[in-house]
Amino acid sequence: MAQLYDCQADPALHSTMTYLPDDGDGPAGVSFIIPRSHAELVHRRKAMRIWAETTFGTMGRSPDFLNTVVASLADAPEFFADVGGKSFDNAQRYYRYCRDNDLFLTHTLVNPPVDRSKSASQQADAYAYLGIVEETKDGLIVRGAKMLATHGPTADEIMVYPLPFSVRPGEEKYALAFGIPTGTKGLRFICREPFDAGDQSEWAHPLGARFEEPDAMAIFDDVLVPWDRVFLHGKVDLANTLFRAHRAATPHRASDGGARARQMRIHDGAGDSAVAQRQDRYFCACARTDW
Repeated sequence: MAQLYDCQADPALHSTMTYLPDDGDGPAGVSFIIPRSHAELVHRRKAMRIWAETTFGTMGRSPDFLNTVVASLADAPEFFADVGGKSFDNAQRYYRYCRDNDLFLTHTLVNPPVDRSKSASQQADAYAYLGIVEETKDGLIVRGAKMLATHGPTADEIMVYPLPFSVRPGEEKYALAFGIPTGTKGLRFICREPFDAGDQSEWAHPLGARFEEPDAMAIFDDVLVPWDRVFLHGKVDLANTLFRAHRAATPHRASDGGARARQMRIHDGAGDSAVAQRQDRYFCACARTDW
């Protein structure tokens, strides 16, 4: 992971791996760019190709994954207009904070498999799944579990939001999205065993010994989420569509990126919306390698 960040500081790669944001005080990683032109798409593709080749394409959760997600949320005013309040300001502020500090993000959005025949509110423990305990003047108090937070223990920040259609009507306390530091008081991670404890031969285990991406369950024990880090809460319909807003702008490293983009637009029902147009911009950057 450190080697990926070193690419940005390498004098020979610096101009390819960074860009100058209009609203920033210095260079930022290209994985945070919100492309507005053909040239910016080309710039992004070249940078992400360097990172992909550095890991031989084996790391699905390298920094560009969540960096693109947070950038897509910062570029979704039409979605946050429905959320209301200061949600869009929070999303944009969070994006700039992560970009300007070049932070490494993880996310968690899957409910733990307790009793899959029941919804969140029907579980024996009302906080088996992550939910809101209380709304205070300082922010939300949240409790419960989410998975799978790949790189949870090694990331700087964790973003939390629900899978589509995972929150049912009447379950407003489970409808929430936010981003906080992984070192926040009350947040801990339960990790699976590593592929390599450091004693495996790189000859016998060439991938497992080099490209470990640890998965973890995130446990929230009455964690305070400040209001300026809350993107959404209490709105079931919007919570169930937030995932679509970020999927529309998230690149996949598939060789059939163009076809994949069209399939995802049909699947997500984005039609000809602004989200779909952003989706096409991002996917073109990944699908075209001849620019």
